[in-house]
Amino acid sequence: MKNLLIIVLVLGAINWIFTYKSSTATIVNNMTVDENITFKGVEFKSDWDDDVTEITNYLRQKDRHYDKGMPIVTYNLILTSGEYNDPEIVSIENKGGGNYYWRANKQPQGSIMFYHLIPSSAEIQTKLDELEVGKLVTLRGKISENNKIVSSDNYYVSLNHGNHKYILIADVVQ
Repeated sequence: MKNLLIIVLVLGAINWIFTYKSSTATIVNNMTVDENITFKGVEFKSDWDDDVTEITNYLRQKDRHYDKGMPIVTYNLILTSGEYNDPEIVSIENKGGGNYYWRANKQPQGSIMFYHLIPSSAEIQTKLDELEVGKLVTLRGKISENNKIVSSDNYYVSLNHGNHKYILIADVVQ
């Protein structure tokens, strides 16, 4: 029995090591945001638009995002309008790592956008944590023009679809 308990504890510890995600509060409390974003000594750069963009749409899906190499992205939101709001018309599957697949039996009317969010402060992260699916959401922030973020330790991510955007969130209203 004692050996079984030790095996269970070791397997649990291994699982925790491989699946651990820092809390969103821990991440944002270790970030500084100015011209670039710094997290635990690593600098992250993108070509943020000079102007703040305001986006208002229906929050269809909210997923916690965690990538050890790019921890500054804390959530992925799917914002929709029109028929994309209806799960009976459009189904959405999260494939993990910020990748999504949607399908419909006909071409839906409206829009679907996938936003990968970077909070500008702990206050903004708290507002993001409290967002509820099924509500109208307004995001205000700067969008990455080339959809690419590069870190000072040579890690980078790039979004390859026109309806996926990185956004540095300055404010959120629900």
